[in-house]
Amino acid sequence: STEPFHHLSDKIAVETLLSQLPQETKVLLALRYEDQLTYEEIAELLGKQPPAVRKQFSRLHKQLRQTFDESIA
Repeated sequence: STEPFHHLSDKIAVETLLSQLPQETKVLLALRYEDQLTYEEIAELLGKQPPAVRKQFSRLHKQLRQTFDESIA
């Protein structure tokens, strides 16, 4: 199956989590995953260095995973 969520409850949990994110974080996620920009392109748009953007996404992914895991526990 190409569906990333095995249960509707997981999809709802992710949608709820994403809706609660700060606007800046939503913009970062949209640039990366909706607009499919590279870290380098995002860094250029934001006036940051690419390693800083990569680190920001790494922290964000870790935080989202932890929050998601806690929300479905």
